[in-house]
Amino acid sequence: MNDWQDPEEFLEQADRLLEEGAYQEALDVCERALALEPDLADAHALAGRCLAYLNRVDDAERRLLRALDIDRDCVEAWFGLAFVSWLRADDREALDHLQRCRQLAPEDEAVLAQLVGAYGNVGEIEQALRLYEEAVSLYPDSVDIPYQWAQVLFRQGRYAEAIDIWKLAAKYDDEYPELHLWMARAYGAQGDMDRARKELARELELYPDSREARLALGAYHVQRGELKEAVRLYRKLLEEDETDSRVHLDLGVALARLGRTAQARRHLLRALELAPSDPLILSHLTSAGQTRSDANRAARVLRRALREEPHRDELYRNLSALLAGEGRFDEAEAQLRQAMAFSGRAHELQNDLGVLLAVQGKFDEARAAFERGLAEHPDDVPLAINRALIEADLGRRDAALARLSRIATENPDNLDALGNLASLLMEVGRPEESLVVARRMCRRAPFDPRGYYLTGRALYDLGHYEEAESALDRAQRLDPLQVDTAIALGMCFAALGRPRECQRAFERARRLAPNDPDVLFNLGLAYEDAATAGEGAVSVDDAIALYRRALRLAPTYEPARRRLEALGTDEAEEGGEGESP
Repeated sequence: MNDWQDPEEFLEQADRLLEEGAYQEALDVCERALALEPDLADAHALAGRCLAYLNRVDDAERRLLRALDIDRDCVEAWFGLAFVSWLRADDREALDHLQRCRQLAPEDEAVLAQLVGAYGNVGEIEQALRLYEEAVSLYPDSVDIPYQWAQVLFRQGRYAEAIDIWKLAAKYDDEYPELHLWMARAYGAQGDMDRARKELARELELYPDSREARLALGAYHVQRGELKEAVRLYRKLLEEDETDSRVHLDLGVALARLGRTAQARRHLLRALELAPSDPLILSHLTSAGQTRSDANRAARVLRRALREEPHRDELYRNLSALLAGEGRFDEAEAQLRQAMAFSGRAHELQNDLGVLLAVQGKFDEARAAFERGLAEHPDDVPLAINRALIEADLGRRDAALARLSRIATENPDNLDALGNLASLLMEVGRPEESLVVARRMCRRAPFDPRGYYLTGRALYDLGHYEEAESALDRAQRLDPLQVDTAIALGMCFAALGRPRECQRAFERARRLAPNDPDVLFNLGLAYEDAATAGEGAVSVDDAIALYRRALRLAPTYEPARRRLEALGTDEAEEGGEGESP
């Protein structure tokens, strides 16, 4: 064998390409090494990591397991499997794989850095901090270790601290891949979009071909309402690599926002084919108004994936969600129970089962499912929250509030617990207490829109409309794509007697959720008010068209039916073909 054909040299080249983000080129070099030495574990492991970065998660896992078949102590393979688990949102499994890496390589800098992040992902913040301090004492000039610790801080909403750590890391290596990208995300979370764009521009200056940075740029376009620019960018990314499920997903979302639902569904279905275990894709596919043929195709994709990998519980969960969306609840439940027979995450499946039963109104059975999950994992906060909320569904709102209050006290930084507590307090007519909790959310996470939204809703219920408008405007600036905020702002403007602004708010809500009956109904009311005031170019006929459309989408939607009757519209015309404006 000539030196230039040495597989190890190919692996060194592949490693360099991987560091540069040239994942496909690195994969090609790995294949050249394997052509010379088919049983080279490190080559299979490195190829697996390349595939994972290309978001070909299932192919990546197969390659990494092949590496371990050859060498059970291959650190690179365990490291790659941790990344695969992370991509599948299985943080506990990722931590297990990284702990195995540390047993094999106790002072490896990359392993220590990833372990810091993994401990943070599972909520073991103190352990993450201890390991961070230990690791930086071993590698005081490391960039990777503080980079990971800053991500832990970022995920806790401690954006300013994260930025300070990343700035410190930048002193050692200002060109570290994705360092400026994460700083951009942190500034964006703080609402400082100018600095966010500057950091993103720096990342793209250093790595103009970075897919992650360009995906982030697309997200900023969407957030700013620059949907056509986002679509152009995503199409360019697909020209480079048609097999990236993330791009199909983001493009589908952008097209749906533009009202191009048929194109959106096509890209979302392609994303599902490429990543059948991703639950986010199904969620967007449903909101894009999937047809019967879309649902059948999605089911075929998931069943095919299950035939190939029958022990992937997330595939069962996705198929269950799809079946539930079609009203096939018994089949959906059967999928979850089948996964429970082998899954190491049975408590999460019990949570899914409880939600499924609650949707059907089987509240006692749902409560039993949540309790079974808590018996296995008593510290699981999402399960505890759902267990509390089911009390409200059973008519025991005081018991639900008591449970939620206890959860919020024990988990003072958990915004889901605080948010559900604030929402339930509002539902039971206690807006003053809801406002106290919502403002606590704002203090703990000043750049999270949920606290401001709930603050605005509570202030609205208390009749403080101008203060409510201010809080809701803040929520909308932090998350311009949240339809509930647009609806609440429209209600505020209506209460303040500002019909034109009310109309604009509900028109914005309609762009975000074109098939939501509540949005259509409220926009119809706004059109009636505008027509009565003689403002704008809309008429009562435009409002009638919206009420009819709401009824076509939801035939039992009584508010629209009653409004049509009040306007003297023939009930037989409610399902007619009138076009909404």
